[in-house]
Amino acid sequence: MSYSTIAETPALAFLVGFFAVSVFLWLMGYLLFQRNDSEQDIDSLKLRLRAYAHMHDPQKSPILESKTSGSLILSPEEHKILLGTLKKIEAKNAVLLAATLPTVVITTTIILRLVITPNFFSMGALAGTLAYAIYLVFHRLDGSDHLGQKRFLKLQRDNYNSLSCTCRRMQYDLMLNLLDKERLFNNGRGGMLLVIVALIVSLFLQTLSQQP
Repeated sequence: MSYSTIAETPALAFLVGFFAVSVFLWLMGYLLFQRNDSEQDIDSLKLRLRAYAHMHDPQKSPILESKTSGSLILSPEEHKILLGTLKKIEAKNAVLLAATLPTVVITTTIILRLVITPNFFSMGALAGTLAYAIYLVFHRLDGSDHLGQKRFLKLQRDNYNSLSCTCRRMQYDLMLNLLDKERLFNNGRGGMLLVIVALIVSLFLQTLSQQP
């Protein structure tokens, strides 16, 4: 089936454009984005926090040994660094979300303008780009979860009101939360680049179709 045949059938042209771009974006995302490997990542995060603590005060921990309090995973200094790093990645995710929303608005505006002079293949491609950009927005929201009072009460119940066990689990969950937010930020940044590339390609196809 030739491109001219597809272009002459509006519904088919739209679907081909939509699925071509969607498959490209999801496939590239699957190949390039980071995946969650909690246990291995937790071990490397402990070493990373320990290294940060060592750089903060080399005389205090010259051999990078973590001096934890009781049953906790991290030392007080490492825990302080963990909370600081969490604040930074949360701020970065908020900025990335703010950058993603205008992309959704711009892509929607372009699609509405194309309705006037329809090119259904380009409209389908832009619709696929828009769907992926909206997914990135919800992906960012998924990474904005907060370990609050509700989570603390659940941990208390699960650990039979043992404060030491609850504190250890809270610290572990905070470390997982940091890893998840860093992974979501890196994936979201790569996703935004993919959306921009797809948007440029879609507009280029629209320009070509308007040439005599």
